[in-house]
Amino acid sequence: MNLQTPPIPTLIYRIFDVENLPDILHHGGFYSYNQQLQMGISHKSIAYDSIMQRRNNTVVPCSPGGTLLDYVAFYFCPRSPMLYTISRDNVAGLSGSQESIISIVSSTQDIQSAGLDFVFTDGHGIMTFTKFFNNLSDLNQVDWELMKSRYWNDTIDEPDRKRRRQAEFLVFERFPLNHANAIAVKTQRMKRQVDSLLKKLNCSIAVYVRPNWYY
Repeated sequence: MNLQTPPIPTLIYRIFDVENLPDILHHGGFYSYNQQLQMGISHKSIAYDSIMQRRNNTVVPCSPGGTLLDYVAFYFCPRSPMLYTISRDNVAGLSGSQESIISIVSSTQDIQSAGLDFVFTDGHGIMTFTKFFNNLSDLNQVDWELMKSRYWNDTIDEPDRKRRRQAEFLVFERFPLNHANAIAVKTQRMKRQVDSLLKKLNCSIAVYVRPNWYY
């Protein structure tokens, strides 16, 4: 892969079930899975249990260290392979409709300006040949052309596309909600629901309907 200049601002996206939004608003942001355990926070999961176990065993090789479950994970694109898996009804406890899945949007520059510790990868974090970085000057290691593509399946010529599409931006331990730029949802009905939750808890994050971010 040739080095590619990242878009500026460099947007990042975290998907989660809307059922978790009231608790996220109450706590003022997202916490890593390990931090949630320490704090007694329980959220509805949208991940495979087996993947979570592998993430817990994957050591981050650069500062601030720890394992993948010490980080709040974002993607560099909205239409991730994980969302596709959810859309195919392949995750236990989720219906496959995608409507309940919403996205928080921020940027790598905002995270750095806030002084938050982070690392990022050039592919899925659990893969043994994925590389880790902790300096935004290395964002050119991410496959930005693939991030813009509608399709990301592996091919005979490029058998590594799916791994690269799942490059991650990882915020250490906590992502404060005041660094969220927007929330994206699939339908107008979900926008009304999210707007109502935000209003009840006096939180002013813009909510946009983005059906093209879904499958």
